[in-house]
Amino acid sequence: MSTKTAQFGQLKVVGKISLWFSLVAACGLLAIFLIVDDSSTTYLDAMQSMSMTHKNLPWVMLVGGLFLVLGTGITTWLITLYSSFRVAGPIFRFTANLEQGLKVGEVPLIKVRHDDYLQDESQTLQITVKELYGYYQGLETQVDQAINALESPEADEQQLREAIQHLVTATDKAIVDD
Repeated sequence: MSTKTAQFGQLKVVGKISLWFSLVAACGLLAIFLIVDDSSTTYLDAMQSMSMTHKNLPWVMLVGGLFLVLGTGITTWLITLYSSFRVAGPIFRFTANLEQGLKVGEVPLIKVRHDDYLQDESQTLQITVKELYGYYQGLETQVDQAINALESPEADEQQLREAIQHLVTATDKAIVDD
């Protein structure tokens, strides 16, 4: 599953949660309309209805508003929690694999769940680790050749210069100018 498919799936979940919450809010609005009785036929009935509405509407609005705030808070919390696991999980995996690599001496293959974010970053990190190990292997080869050239009794000055030049060239790749 690609990153875009996973993100679309998450948008569908967010959309469903939002639609359900909107439906509940609409039901609350309908309840307010049902509480407000405007079916009075006489002036006295109309005044009693207005008086009851005036008396009860603030409490209904307060309860409805608190319900909406609570629902919005819970919905936001759930969306944030769900989304943060899709970012925090890969970051934790990157960290754990790199720490294990420092202890063992070789970084294991860095994989994240197929529906997590940071898929591109995971692939980039894997490529970087492979290139770093390739660089170390090449550098080790250059050092071994330089040592062999130094220890060889028949090595001439030209061979020593070439071995050292190869070593300098290999180490220059690692130096980054500021």
